[in-house]
Amino acid sequence: MLDEDPFAHGSATEIWRGTWKGPPPAGTHSGWIAIKVIRTASAPDRAEELCRKLKREARLWASLKDPNIVPLLGVVFDMTPSNVPSLVSPYYKNGNLKSYMNQHRTELSSLEMLKMTYQFASGLAYLHKVGVVHGDLKPDNVMIGDNREVVVSDFGLSLALETAGFTTKNFYGSVRYTAPELLGFAGVSGSGQFVPKTANGDIWAFAITSTEIFSSKPPYHNLRTDSAVLVHVNKKGHLNREDYKREISESLWSVFSRCWHYEPSQRPRMLEVKLFLINKVNKYRVR
Repeated sequence: MLDEDPFAHGSATEIWRGTWKGPPPAGTHSGWIAIKVIRTASAPDRAEELCRKLKREARLWASLKDPNIVPLLGVVFDMTPSNVPSLVSPYYKNGNLKSYMNQHRTELSSLEMLKMTYQFASGLAYLHKVGVVHGDLKPDNVMIGDNREVVVSDFGLSLALETAGFTTKNFYGSVRYTAPELLGFAGVSGSGQFVPKTANGDIWAFAITSTEIFSSKPPYHNLRTDSAVLVHVNKKGHLNREDYKREISESLWSVFSRCWHYEPSQRPRMLEVKLFLINKVNKYRVR
């Protein structure tokens, strides 16, 4: 059964809440599920191509097993006229990272926020370990479980949409979280040519996204337009340290700064970031 209307929208998606007719599968919360529906108005051959790519991504997603990764529960084929697969995952009543931190950040201790950042890093490190690039990391694609655990969602979707021609830009996602080489500044020029997503791009987006765990401030919050952000990043500009001095420690800021190094090869691997964070959590606990 589905709700009467979708509860969320993406640039090419609608997300519906529903329940199973039979006993709920393991991994659901109170039996509720979320169904991500891809909406297209393209020619049948392009929809067929997207079908193939989404099936491939779904098979990969179903094989992933990690506590900080949203599990895939199944796919359905009757939510769109072109029978493009819709992806079924648990419904998270706490919502995504952006909405949750906007409402609850002041209730969290520094240790709790640090643990959430570690869980975020752990989920992404797992994806990279098994050779999966997320491609569209941002707070909207990071979910919060019942116990405030962080789980990464929507990996692979941007790759399927982009390579199947369902986006018109040479990057998919939000400018404010996208690494400069994916915006055309440090590599391929922004001429509409497809720019492959990379693990290094994920690492940049991880660090930018993580600042919202501690501050709830949108990145480059003093720049009102994406165009202004593009100019700023093109000039090798970063987030302003002064804006985060009260919320983020020097040691943590130093790691984030390495993650958003303008040169992709100079960014740390996610495993290194994960190990740094768990050590910081453990030291915090013994204070």
